[in-house]
Parts: sequence; structure tokens; C-alpha cells
Amino acid sequence: MRILTPEFVSACSPVVSFDGKRVVFSGKISSDAPWNIWEMDTDGANKRRIVQTSWDCLTPAYLPSIYTLDNLQPRDQIVFACNASDALNECGSGPAWSLYTCELSGENLRRITFNLSADFDPAVLPDGRILFSSWQRFGTRYYPTGLFSLLTVNTDGTDLFPFYGNHELPILKCKPALAPSGWLFFVESRPGQDPLGGGSIAAVSLRRNMKSYTPITHDQQGLFFSPSPFDEKDLVVSYKPRGENDTYGLYKLSRETGEIAKKLFDDPDWHDIEAQPLSPRTRPKGRASVVDYQFDVADIYCLDCYITDRPKLKSIPRGSLHSLRVIEGIPLREAAPNSNPADSGVPRVPVTRKYSSTPFGPRRIIGEAPLSSDGSFYMKVPSETPVAFQLLDEKGTAVVTHQNWMWAMPKEARGCIGCHEDRELTPPNRLVEALKKPAAELNVPAEKRRTVDFQREIAALIKSRCIQCHNHNHPGLDLTEIPPETGLSRVYEVLLSPEEGGAEGITGRYIKPGSARESPLVWHLFGKRLDEAGNPSAVESSFKLMPPDGPLSDSERKLFVEWIDLGAQFINRPAPEDVARDPLASRAPEKGK
Repeated sequence: MRILTPEFVSACSPVVSFDGKRVVFSGKISSDAPWNIWEMDTDGANKRRIVQTSWDCLTPAYLPSIYTLDNLQPRDQIVFACNASDALNECGSGPAWSLYTCELSGENLRRITFNLSADFDPAVLPDGRILFSSWQRFGTRYYPTGLFSLLTVNTDGTDLFPFYGNHELPILKCKPALAPSGWLFFVESRPGQDPLGGGSIAAVSLRRNMKSYTPITHDQQGLFFSPSPFDEKDLVVSYKPRGENDTYGLYKLSRETGEIAKKLFDDPDWHDIEAQPLSPRTRPKGRASVVDYQFDVADIYCLDCYITDRPKLKSIPRGSLHSLRVIEGIPLREAAPNSNPADSGVPRVPVTRKYSSTPFGPRRIIGEAPLSSDGSFYMKVPSETPVAFQLLDEKGTAVVTHQNWMWAMPKEARGCIGCHEDRELTPPNRLVEALKKPAAELNVPAEKRRTVDFQREIAALIKSRCIQCHNHNHPGLDLTEIPPETGLSRVYEVLLSPEEGGAEGITGRYIKPGSARESPLVWHLFGKRLDEAGNPSAVESSFKLMPPDGPLSDSERKLFVEWIDLGAQFINRPAPEDVARDPLASRAPEKGK
């Protein structure tokens, strides 16, 4: 064994080039320097820095060539994860990570993923797409940690698509590695199981990635990390027993039996991880790009939102859905004001808690698009923006919420068969109604995107229409204001108080954040249970219409509905200094580059 990076205080995540002659890696040249992306020969010679920023850049991978119509020369690129957005992840536990690409010269640096939590561990598939691990934490989805799934995206950020694990436990899925046989191996782990993220090895086939899940190892064997193809039958993996003081060593693992076949190397004082074979491999197919940075809009369309593989969606009667609400997630700065400095001796308050006692961060309504009679829709939305969709009934309540962030790139046209359809499904052979008409224009400027919160809209409505009855004479639901000790409104705390035995901020006695349709408060505003509406088999439940001296207007009820559907935030308008901005994202490629 010999060290290839003695001049670095730390180096990690090596990936060998397609010709087997070079290695790209993440390196820290000194203890106070950020992680940057470097390249060297396989013997450690000719080191050069590809990406130099003041932010951390990790987990690089070589990409196939990219082609454009106005440049006859294909260009080779790399992809890597970076925290340049200065954004806090949705758990409030650290920085958000996104994927970036650039040419091997370091030029044309651009951001290609816009998830609000973290995207990392990119790898390249034979068809040239990027496969990566993505942290999905949308409000209460898999509360409190969310779920990590494997997604794919083109090298220009277009055509984001689920690959495996968007609904399957365990929580963590990372370190994907493709074998020549067409099977993809990855690590499955649980929070707190191992500081490095070690766990069990599992695999899926490229041929049927959604339906070929195969466990390779099991928990009792110990912890595994960073699988890599060794030969046609075996993997090289990092492995350690479950003892506290053990370190990872390199072992050969049988892909067929899941048993360790041979120890390759183990330094007892160090973790030996992220092994890579120093050999040539097949270059993936080159990719063309449709992205045009002269535009700031993308087209989104769906053939039939009633086509789905989700049990809850399958029960929705045709004709009961009327429109589609598009919401935007707002990334927050990690070091936002009002959160306690790390050296103050006071526990740090996650930024999101400034805005809500629920798991939902700030978000805005970009707009609503109509649904055609056949369930199709077609709209234009802002590009490079994290968005999610809500299917609405005739009352404007969200029947179904798309619970992960997606985005589209400038001038991209993104289409789907249905709402979470079977990924092996062939689309219906018909021209849908929505595509016969111009797209709904939802590309409104950020300052014109609407939002609703308790402080500015809901509190005034409660004061004018509710407190005359819900006061000290109504001990069951007293909505009079009491000087709060926690910094939040007492009325807000009462409305969001959890059910007995329930988790705080998930399902309250009166409000279910993220679902007005399932919130008893809204049932009283409409005089009936809305979660049963439109379901012929459900028994209609009667709720006393509130306020008793006259119902709210349609616009007033809409405010309550939108507030809860967005997450029932106390404040939903972050201060300008709190909103994260990505200085690298402004370095868009010049036309044709």
C-alpha cells in the first residue's frame, strides 16, 4: 500500500476515469480549507484542482460527453455535491447539498438539482444519466427524518425521475455502484446506526429497478459500506463487525451468497473505505442538452392525473378533481439571524422553528392550473425552482399532495403519464385535452407569488369572526389571546395542540398541517366532513356550521384552507436576509457552452 495524496490533510471519494488513467477526488489541502475537487494520475502524479470554491465540494464522478447543436466539440464533465447554496436542510440539522456539474477545465459550473434537503453520492448509468441519493423530507412525510431515495437526472438537470426507494424503508440509501452485470448495489441504513452511514448491502436490476429489490447482506453480519464491483461474481466492500472500536477494512463479498469471501486489506487504526478498481471501463453514452439559459420557464404536463399506483389515489372518483395547485419551497440560510450561535452556550434553534411549530418550512403558492375533463393538465412554471403539486377538489382543498420536491430546467418540457403512475406503464395512445390548448401561465415573479400564514391573515379572521364565541366562556376551545412565554401566539398553540398521544406538529385536535381536508376546524367552516366528500361509500357526517351568526365568505374559507394545506405555518414570509441564495447558480453557461 502507498499513499497517493500525502500533501493533503484529507482526501476522499476517488473515482477512476473511463480510460483508467486518472482519478478525480475530493481533497482538503489544509485543515481550515474547504473540500475542493481535484484530479491526478493513478500514480498520484500531476495533481490539479478542477473546482476551487469557498464551499465544500464532495463525491465527484466523471460524466460522459455533452453535446450541443451550436458546438461541434463534445466536452467531458464531472458532477459533484456542493453546499454553495448556504441553505439549511429541512430538518434544520445542517447544510443542504445539491449536485453541480462543470467541464474538466472547471469552466461552465452549473447547478442541476434543487432539492431543499440534500442530494449527494452521484454515479453514472450506462445510458449517461446520473443516479444519486436524495433526501426527501416534505413536511410530515416519514416524520421526523424523512426518507432517502435513489433518483436519476440527465447531466443537464432535466428529466428528474425516481429510480428506487421513494416509499420503501429503511431510511438511508446511499453509495450506489453499478456492476457490469446490470445490477446496482447500494447501502441501506438507519439513522444513528453508524456515523459513516454503514449498514446492509442491497441491489436492484437496471432492467426492472422498481421491482427487483434483492437484499445481499443482513444486519447480523455487521456493517457494510461503499460497495464496488470486483469481478463478475464478487464485490469489494468496506466491512466491520458491530463492535464500537472496530474500523472498516476492505473485503471481497460474494454477490450470490452475501458472504465475505476474503479479507483484502485492513489497517486497524484507520477506516479503509471507498475502494475503486484501477481499470478502464465502458464510457457511458454522451448526452445532448435542451437547456437554454436565456429562458426562465419550463413546461410541465400530465396525461391523466387519475392514473396512479398509490392506493389512496386509486379511490378518488373521476371528475372529483378540479385543479392543480403549484407550491414553491423556500430554501433558508443555515446561519440565519435569531438562531443561537454555536459558541453561545445556548442550544441552537433550527431556523424552520422561527416560522412554524409544524414540520413545514416557508412556501409560496405559484398558482393554480385547471384540470381538463380527462384528467390532463399543461402549464408553464418557473425553472430551477423547487415545486410540489396539490390536486384540489371543487372546494379548493388538497385531496392529494405530491410529497417531494421536483424542478425543471430552463426550456425543458417535462411530462408524466399520471400522478405516481406505475413506472412500467405504457401511456394511453391519445391526444389529451390539456395539450390542445395553450399552457396555463404560472411563471409569475417571486414577489407576486402568494402565501398565507397565521400572523398576517388567519389571526385577523379569528379575531373578527371567532373570538366572540370562543372566549373564556368556551373552555373547550378558548381562542382569546394570552401573553405567550414561548414566543408563539397562544391561539396558534391551541389550534396546533396535538391529539392525546399524538406527535407535536403532525396531527392536532383541530388542524392536520398539510391537509385542510382532514382538519376538524375546516369541517366546521364548511358544515361537514370534507375527507368523506365525493366518496359514495362514506357515511356523511354532520358538523355544526361555524360561525353560527353566518358562514365565512368563500374567500375567507379559502384562506383557512390554503393556510393549512401549505403547512399551517405561524409565519410564512421569511425575511430577505433569511432566504438562501446560491452564488454559484448565477454562473450559468454561456450560450452553446
